[in-house]
Amino acid sequence: MKPFERIGYFFVSAVLVLACGDGDVPRTNTSGGSTASSTGAGGGAGGTGAPGLDAYAYRRAIGVTGTVLPGHSFTVALDHAKLVADGKASKVGSDVRIAYVDGEERIELDRVLDPRSSWDTNATRLWFRTPDNASAGGEYFLFYGNDAPQAALDDPRNVYLLWDAFDEAVTPETWTLTPFGSAEGSFTVKDGVLRISGKSGDFGSTSDGGVLFHRSVSGDLVAEVEIAKSGGSLGGDAKLGGLMLRASDDPSAAFGMLTIRELPRERWSIARTTAGGTATATSLPVPSTFPQLVQLRRQAAEVSCAYSDDGVNWVALGSPQSLSGLVDPVLLGVPFANISGDVGYTEISWFRAYRRVSPAPVTSVGDEVEN
Repeated sequence: MKPFERIGYFFVSAVLVLACGDGDVPRTNTSGGSTASSTGAGGGAGGTGAPGLDAYAYRRAIGVTGTVLPGHSFTVALDHAKLVADGKASKVGSDVRIAYVDGEERIELDRVLDPRSSWDTNATRLWFRTPDNASAGGEYFLFYGNDAPQAALDDPRNVYLLWDAFDEAVTPETWTLTPFGSAEGSFTVKDGVLRISGKSGDFGSTSDGGVLFHRSVSGDLVAEVEIAKSGGSLGGDAKLGGLMLRASDDPSAAFGMLTIRELPRERWSIARTTAGGTATATSLPVPSTFPQLVQLRRQAAEVSCAYSDDGVNWVALGSPQSLSGLVDPVLLGVPFANISGDVGYTEISWFRAYRRVSPAPVTSVGDEVEN
């Protein structure tokens, strides 16, 4: 196997070099992992394990400024439209590959489009996850340019810690709906949409009403969700989905959340920092349009919330809150509360969670090199 020549390209703190291959590249498990430090520039990408990579005409290095850890998810923007216009890549992205390179080892990784992105744009955004056994010297490459590629590895469950596009029925092993106080609620999953319905109750004060569609999680993470729409009979104080991280299913448990209030339409960051304490909120007016993008970050006992209008730039709402009594596993999910005598609902398009250090590493695409 012909080794790749060193690329004359330097990055400040770490370099990921994305390698792509076709279907005869072995798949790896990309969950969990040990710590890897930042790496230097370059990248000989010869070696064993991925002979299909030779079928791609071009490759590029991906520079990452920041900490690179195994089992963490990264996103990178690519001017895919220019590659298509230059006749170097498929319009539908079928020949784009990402792989991990460590000495003589090359392993293709799953890569997926961000749900708010698409192929053939000047800012196509891709996600991948570092292998759980990634070393400090490991690198990553982006490959493209193959007229007859085999199927790509593109399972989002191998890219994110948690992913659900609600295109399959959920099970009690994955999701649970818990009502608090006098609230009533239910959920359905159909045609890629999660609908959470309910009436009565609210989140706040010293004890909660409302419902939480949730699953158990442990460790530091970032979670994001897209709220697609709302409807039915909604009270003005209805909380229309979003994200909540909660110490337990006790109605008075500590929690942090970001949600959308019905009227006046506002974003609300709400937290109860101690069990049985009084919840406090920070609000910000928001247009009534959907979709709405919500983010929640957990680092140890600290929870912070943010929103985005484009899925790329996230804006903090409220200050980080330190929650007492957070003992793993904790609950993470979509809250809904509706102070109304009849049933209202919120609908969710997708949910994801992933590992990432703070501050988030910054990625950049290197120069094109013929393969």
